[in-house]
Amino acid sequence: MEEGIVQDIAVKPPGDTPQIASDHRLPEDRLEFLAEAYFTDRDVRKSDGTLTSLGQVVLDQLHPTATFVSASVHDVQITYRGDSLEKDWKNAQIINLRLTLHWKGWGVVTDDGWTKLTMTYDKEVGR
Repeated sequence: MEEGIVQDIAVKPPGDTPQIASDHRLPEDRLEFLAEAYFTDRDVRKSDGTLTSLGQVVLDQLHPTATFVSASVHDVQITYRGDSLEKDWKNAQIINLRLTLHWKGWGVVTDDGWTKLTMTYDKEVGR
């Protein structure tokens, strides 16, 4: 396997991190907070066996020498299958995020910085 490919994702023990309700309803008033927690409070095991945050995995694709600090999610849009279905996780089809990743650098250009990006997750494909 390639270096840096995500092998496993595990949720850290629940604390103040918001969770999807047991009936799979999405807390629409807290989607940005839920998405931010997803990037910072997830342990991801890479193919080399090391654990890191999901935010670091995404940042490694953009700035391989930077260290992830935090994520600020500005917008979450969810497309659901069908108009008459309940708006819950099982009917979610596509999730679009607009976010900023905050990072620390090596000081060549700047000691700290940010990168704005948009991401799309297609639930049917699983990516």
